[in-house]
Amino acid sequence: MRLLIRLGRTARRAVLLGLLVLFAALGAIVLFIAGWRNYALAAGLLLTGWLATIALKSTLEVRAAGDHQTRELRGDVAAMSARLNLIDGLQADVEQLAQQSSAAAQSLANRLDRSEQMQTDNAAAHGDMDARFEGLEAAMREQGADRRQINDALSEMRTAQEVAAEAAETGARERVQLDERVTASEQVVGAQLADLRAHSLLALERSRGPRSNLSDSVSATERSTGSAVPDSRALVVNSIPKAGSYLVAGLLSELGWVDSGLHYRDRFYWDFLERPLREVIGDPNQFKRTVPFELSLGLLDQRCFALAHLEQPEVALEAMRRSRVSSVLLVRDVHDCLVSMMRFLADERRWDIQPQWARVANGPQRFLEFLRHEGVSYLSGVERQAAFIETGIPVLRYEDLYGASGEEPQRAAIGALLAVATEIDASVEWDGDAAMRALNERVLGRPNRTYAGQPSRIEEYRSEAVDERLDELGVHEVNRLMGY
Repeated sequence: MRLLIRLGRTARRAVLLGLLVLFAALGAIVLFIAGWRNYALAAGLLLTGWLATIALKSTLEVRAAGDHQTRELRGDVAAMSARLNLIDGLQADVEQLAQQSSAAAQSLANRLDRSEQMQTDNAAAHGDMDARFEGLEAAMREQGADRRQINDALSEMRTAQEVAAEAAETGARERVQLDERVTASEQVVGAQLADLRAHSLLALERSRGPRSNLSDSVSATERSTGSAVPDSRALVVNSIPKAGSYLVAGLLSELGWVDSGLHYRDRFYWDFLERPLREVIGDPNQFKRTVPFELSLGLLDQRCFALAHLEQPEVALEAMRRSRVSSVLLVRDVHDCLVSMMRFLADERRWDIQPQWARVANGPQRFLEFLRHEGVSYLSGVERQAAFIETGIPVLRYEDLYGASGEEPQRAAIGALLAVATEIDASVEWDGDAAMRALNERVLGRPNRTYAGQPSRIEEYRSEAVDERLDELGVHEVNRLMGY
């Protein structure tokens, strides 16, 4: 029965028609078997089959309609259940909102209570302030006359203060002007005293035995040769430290020039004239004199030469121009100069305390320590001395004079030096070949204040750390300024 109900309407009709045909067939079979005598039985079977079919049809339709309604009811129940669930969720949200609203209302109520309390407190404070203001106004009314008197006194005090301030400002300006005048006077007097001391020192130096004898010998030479001319001048051999000052000094002495024994710096000089070499090497500062270069040039007699390490081209050249003194500049590869300076400062013949780096064994490590302690100060001075190159004075290279660059560069360097000598004294004919022989045979290797036994070479002290330090100090750039 349930299977028939699940079938569609067309299928159910087909089933009912089949049942009707079945009953008709049974009636026909009864008629055939029983004959026409039992037609009533056959008609009964047909009627029964028809009625049963109708009843079955009705039953099926009723059951189908009931099942359909049941399904619809079930769908409605499911929809209703979903709606009920939604209503429950909404009700929960409503309850939560109600709780939050209640909390917010409670918080608002608390704030309103505090606001009311604050208003009450403010009202009380305003009342208190009003009372105080009223009392203050009453006091001010009572003290009105006193206030007017006080205001008048204050006005008079302000006027007096303004007058005093104006007087103080005038006095300050006058004090500044007076201080400026005093400072200017002190500077003038100081300069005059410095000049007086310098000239006194120079006069004293000239009056001493060696310096006086030198002047007398130069004057005697001029009188005997008759070669004193207005244009004759002296020579200053300016150089960067350790660039061959004493090498050129030896050559000039071999050529007949008079060594003044003077060694100039910008603000002081050393006087080594006729001083024992041991003392000159051991403690040169005992022969140091603090006199500016432009004044100490007065010690330099004509046809004499002096050595120098000058760092102020404008001042030095102007002073030499006024004193009619010529100059040359000696330069050298700064790498080798640094090595030579290290060896000079570490010379055990020096009497002063050796620097800490000199206690390291001779070699790249000592040179590295020297660069760390002395490199910056040495190179800063060399950079200032390099400015002389731009002035156009003759520049001689140590490597050329020493012969390290070959015979022709050495001959050219000696020729440049002799050209300057000729400008100073044109009466003397200088022999370049004789000068070259004197340099190579009698000057090179001769002991002097700075000679360390052999030329200094950077190759003996190179290492990776040394090269890095040289790069940090900018030695290559300084060399470029020197023309290397």
